[in-house]
Amino acid sequence: MTDGQSSIDLGAVQEAVDQGITIFTIGFGGAVDEVLQTIADMSGGQYIRADSSTELINVYSSRHIS
Repeated sequence: MTDGQSSIDLGAVQEAVDQGITIFTIGFGGAVDEVLQTIADMSGGQYIRADSSTELINVYSSRHIS
């Protein structure tokens, strides 16, 4: 989970992908949606936007992510 505003090393993301790791990203606040979507897409994961604490709680309490 990140605000997506820091420097993202896509090389590290690729290393995770190469190891078969699926990355699910959650954006909140001033997150850069495009970066977080790219990370999720690279790994076959999913990007979810949570614009409030209630939405964030709902993301973490959900039983599955589609």
